[in-house]
Amino acid sequence: MFDGNNKPYLFSRGTLRGDPPVVRRGFQLDDHTAAETPRPFIRTLRPICELIFDLLLTSYISSLNAYHNRSIGTGQKVRKPRKSTAEWEQALALASDALEKFRVAETKRQNQLCEDANAFVRDAMELLKRRYIDVQHASSLTTCNAI
Repeated sequence: MFDGNNKPYLFSRGTLRGDPPVVRRGFQLDDHTAAETPRPFIRTLRPICELIFDLLLTSYISSLNAYHNRSIGTGQKVRKPRKSTAEWEQALALASDALEKFRVAETKRQNQLCEDANAFVRDAMELLKRRYIDVQHASSLTTCNAI
C-alpha cells in the first residue's frame, strides 16, 4: 500500500511466512524534492524494488510448485510418471536455490560485504537463467531429432 497523502510518504505491506525480519515493517519515502541529485530517492526506493522482486520470485516458485503438483497428479491418474515432472522439479529447485542466494546476498550487503553479495547475486541469476537455457536446449534437441 502506498500513501502519498502524508509526508514522509508511506509504503507498507503485509508479510509473508519466511520473510526476513528487515522487510516485515513498512517503508517510508522521504520528500526528496529539495535534494540536489536523485541518489537519495533511489537509495530509499531500492528496498521497495527488492521487495517487489522477492515477491515476484516467490510467486514464480509457487506457480512452479502448482505445475509440479499437477504433473504428479496427472502421472498418478495414468499410472505412468510424466516426463515434465522431472523438469518441473528441476525448475523448482533452481528457482528456490536462487531465492535463497538472493536473500543471503542481501544479508551480506547489509553487513557491507559487497563483493560477497555481488557473487551471490551473480550465482542466483545464473540459476534463474539455467532454467531457460535447459528448456531451450531440450527444445532444440527435440527439433533436431524430429528432422
